[in-house]
Amino acid sequence: MANEILQDSKTIEAPPGVVNGNGGEAEVKKPDTRVRWGTLIKYLLIAIVAMFLLLVLLDKVLMPWYVKLGAVESVPNVVGLPFAEASGKLQKLGFEVKKGEPRFDDRYPAGTVVMQLPYGQTQTKQGRRIYLTVSRGTEMIPMIDLLGMPLREARINLMRNGFELGEMTYEHNDTMMKDLIYAQSIPSKVGARPGATVDVMISRGPSTRFTMMPNLLSLDIEQARTRLENAGIVLGVIRYKDDPAYVKNTVIEQAIAPYTQVAQGAAVDVTISGTPDADESVFSDEDEGDGPAVHNIAPSKPAAKPTPPAHK
Repeated sequence: MANEILQDSKTIEAPPGVVNGNGGEAEVKKPDTRVRWGTLIKYLLIAIVAMFLLLVLLDKVLMPWYVKLGAVESVPNVVGLPFAEASGKLQKLGFEVKKGEPRFDDRYPAGTVVMQLPYGQTQTKQGRRIYLTVSRGTEMIPMIDLLGMPLREARINLMRNGFELGEMTYEHNDTMMKDLIYAQSIPSKVGARPGATVDVMISRGPSTRFTMMPNLLSLDIEQARTRLENAGIVLGVIRYKDDPAYVKNTVIEQAIAPYTQVAQGAAVDVTISGTPDADESVFSDEDEGDGPAVHNIAPSKPAAKPTPPAHK
């Protein structure tokens, strides 16, 4: 038939007015729109083959080109080296060096590499960037002032500031009260390493004890000696002065005025009336010898003289 389209086409009625060659109304055949299974399988196989070829291309061509496969290098360990030396060593192997943020590290001197990324002995591609962290040295902390502190307070303050209390030495000190720190091994405001040990010196109080000078005037020399010894003072140089108004061997002058403060153990010079015996080796007013030094913190008053006894 002339109006046949396909053998497997579906036959439909022709619109009115359309006739066939026999004079009757013609039949119009509509195409079948269903997809054949053979065609679907063919396109699926083509897609699989194309995907496989693409994967092979990526694996053998593109990826080796991107990661430079075959140009792998072992990263040397440069920790502990100066930055300039470490940088030069890496650059000779084709790596790019990037300096990171420096940090304090008491294990390595300032300017030394303390960390690297990637780590040493890592296998990586040539030309990769290597990050180096450089030491700033040990962070020094200003030492706190411990002078005048009790021991317990000093220990607490040292711990709060990252230090440790070391040896404690007890000595007499004339400028600091008892049980207070008067010296420290690391001076205040001086930079010290974290965890540093600080030795302290603690006062036992003043080393010199003081007493009151007794009144020796008008006493016999032996009485004066006894009174001085009872007060913890020693008799110093004895000078003679001939004065008929006083009984022989009576104290008429003393180098330190009575009732003033004087250090214990000090030597006090006195002048007594009369003249020395022939076998005595003493100072007279005409002699210019220097007697023992007398240590007293209060300024002494002028030497006092006793009132001469009334003559009967």
